[in-house]
Amino acid sequence: MTTLKLPSKPTRSAIQTHTASGSRARVHAKNNGANIRKKTAENRDIKESTIEYTAKIDLNNDTHQTAIRPYKPKNDYREGTNYGQKTSFTPRNTPKPTDTLDVDKGFYGTGMSYREAATRRVEQKQAKLARQNDTTPARQYTRDLEYAARQHTQVKRSVLKPWQQNGERNSKTIVQEDINAAQPFFVSCPRGLEWALVQELEAMNITVVNRIASGAMLSATWTQIRYANIHSRIASRFLWQLSTSNIRDEQDIYTQVARIPWEKFFNWNCTLKVTTVGIRAEVRSLEFVTLRIKDAICDRFRSIDGNRPNIDTATPDIRVMCVLDGLFSQIYLDTTGEPLFKRGWRDGADSKGAAALKENLAAGLLALTEWRGDIPLYDPMCGSGTLIIEAAQKAYQIAPNLMRAEGNHFAIHHFNHLNLAHKLDTVAATYPAIEYSPLLFASDINPDMVHITAGNIQSAGLSGDAIHLACINVLDITPPTEVPGILVLNPPYGERMGFNNNTGEEIEADIFYDAFAANLKRHFKGWSVWLLTSDEHVQARMRLKPNATHHVFNGAIPCRWLKFDIT
Repeated sequence: MTTLKLPSKPTRSAIQTHTASGSRARVHAKNNGANIRKKTAENRDIKESTIEYTAKIDLNNDTHQTAIRPYKPKNDYREGTNYGQKTSFTPRNTPKPTDTLDVDKGFYGTGMSYREAATRRVEQKQAKLARQNDTTPARQYTRDLEYAARQHTQVKRSVLKPWQQNGERNSKTIVQEDINAAQPFFVSCPRGLEWALVQELEAMNITVVNRIASGAMLSATWTQIRYANIHSRIASRFLWQLSTSNIRDEQDIYTQVARIPWEKFFNWNCTLKVTTVGIRAEVRSLEFVTLRIKDAICDRFRSIDGNRPNIDTATPDIRVMCVLDGLFSQIYLDTTGEPLFKRGWRDGADSKGAAALKENLAAGLLALTEWRGDIPLYDPMCGSGTLIIEAAQKAYQIAPNLMRAEGNHFAIHHFNHLNLAHKLDTVAATYPAIEYSPLLFASDINPDMVHITAGNIQSAGLSGDAIHLACINVLDITPPTEVPGILVLNPPYGERMGFNNNTGEEIEADIFYDAFAANLKRHFKGWSVWLLTSDEHVQARMRLKPNATHHVFNGAIPCRWLKFDIT
């Protein structure tokens, strides 16, 4: 405790005793005395000691200007030792006036010396200044998210500025009046096939803005999107981006959606479905967000002519999707409708196996093999024929979704602002005549699956002799041609590998892969084997080292697409 001596005849003075707990204390003086206000710091990791002091302040001269505002120095490392000389007030983490400052002495509670602590503070200030001066789009996007997070967690709506209350901050509705202008789109695909999708779209002269997980952002015209919906083999959906905005709560999403001119895109008598996807979404409920989006669309239609679209969650005409990434909202309009892996040639459940691959996943796996149709392709575990049919359509250059286009089974056909009277004439494919006869082979251990595959080949628009079918146990297969080719197969997952054709009993995975690898080494020298599996130990069971590995997802199942060159 340090006490200042009062002047001999003070006119006004105040003696205050104060106990302060916190990072700093400020002394406020009035004309009739000094008034000290205490401030307690919250959520401190370091337990702070209590400082007791007595200050006798002379208010008649200039010394009160310094005496009544003791301060904590900005840097803990300074030349000199006495920071509160006028009042002998010792702020926290500063040495006592009687001590000699040692810059290498440990700084209280931090494990650093005074010099290190001072250097750290300078670096932090420089980094903060650099962030403030950074105007790149990535930093602006991060700054917007940080701002929205602070508003969401710290500031009540009642104290927000008017433009903040209206939810207009960084809200952008992306609607091009010219249908021939480039529009922003997002295309989705199975995870792990993003690069194959990008290569396919670039071959269609579509500009890929950014490749992200499970898809890519595009800049394309409506003619290109109509073409891609029919001819893309790997894509799942093409979504038109209508609006982006920072949001705080569900009401902001309602305001964002209500600004979009939905009446320009589709009629009120179209059925509607809304889907919300959350990525670290900071909202109370995704279901409630979906409800508010539906309300905004219906309220806008009702305000025009009193009619509103009906909701159909099974087979809607129009699909609206909201993607919430933290406090960043994106609104999309689906141009595809049913996902593109539904080619239109399957008649129903009778045309599928127990665990059939999705068609776009099969097409993506074939794209990773770099097969061009000029060498033999053999699927010895064909199931319902998904892999081999996709290969045949690619080899014979048949548009994968042409059947859907002929039946107007795309959501884009319900859009008002597009003239689709000659949709097939503008997007019809002009394929060159193939100069070779593709060698395609398929077999399965189950004769019923071979029969289903034959029916699917006819439904897909292929001739009966386009693919050579047989009923053979995969452990007994031999090369169908003398020319080496590619072997592709999707064996069952798990420890049990189905029925053995010879014994009628289930066989273990270790036994199956050991026998299968032995048959490959014996008969398929020079061939490349591509195998889709979720088994992490398949290469050890086959005693083969993969020459290439691609990580993909079969639905929600993480798998690997392995390549083995048989030598």
